[in-house]
Formats: sequence, C-alpha cells, structure tokens
Amino acid sequence: LKRRMEEQLFQLKLTSRMLRREQYRAEKRERAERGRCAQALKRGDIERARVHAEAALRWRAQALQMLRVQSKACECAVNRCCWFVFAILAFRFYMQTVALL
Repeated sequence: LKRRMEEQLFQLKLTSRMLRREQYRAEKRERAERGRCAQALKRGDIERARVHAEAALRWRAQALQMLRVQSKACECAVNRCCWFVFAILAFRFYMQTVALL
C-alpha cells in the first residue's frame, strides 16, 4: 500500500511539473504571437495582425487550461498525501492500542 501510494504521488507530481512546463511554453508562444501582431499593425497589415491576435488568444486560453489542470493535479496529490498520512497515523494508533491490551 505504501509503495503504491508513493508511486501515485510521484506520478501526480511529475504530471504537475509537465503541465507547468507546457503552461510556460504556451505563455511563451502567446508573447511571440503578440509581438508578431504588433509588428503587423506597425506595417499596416490588419488582416495578418488579426490572425496573430487570434493565435495569441488561443495560446492564452491553452495556458490557462494547463494552469487549471495543474492545480487540480496538485490538489489531488495533496489530498492523497493527507489521506496517506492519516492512514499511517490510524494504523500506528491501532497498533499501540492492541499492544496495550
């Protein structure tokens, strides 16, 4: 049980880190698209600026989605960790009670 819980916690932490990296990449792509949009506006190319602005909005939405999923994974890891600690403490208390009898 302990090994399985540790493996699950490890997987949740790993998933959280991967999502954080993906969020950072999405934010980086959003900034790049904003820059392209600004350059297109300076050149007077409104249609190209609109395309880049839409892409920037999509990358922003993707980054926010990654943030939401990451927070859920962290919350799940914390809940599982708390449950695991509670189970260990309950087991120790039970063993101490049995030892007293």
